[in-house]
Amino acid sequence: MLIDFPDQCLSKMMLKSLALILSHESEKVINYFEAAIFQPPQMQMEQFIPWNDDLDEFVFPSHTSVISRDLLVGELKS
Repeated sequence: MLIDFPDQCLSKMMLKSLALILSHESEKVINYFEAAIFQPPQMQMEQFIPWNDDLDEFVFPSHTSVISRDLLVGELKS
């Protein structure tokens, strides 16, 4: 059921069956969850952000899981 849909995230309907699916300890199930990472289309695009050489890393709270280039550049400027 899972093998043909590696780009799909879990639905609410599947959540009720997730414990049963995982309890089988099937190699196919384990391989699916090791390889399947959901990324929205925007997060699959490369984004080039001007980076200040003084920064090693940059952490900021965000109100959304989809971070646009404009949001990131705005946060870096402030």
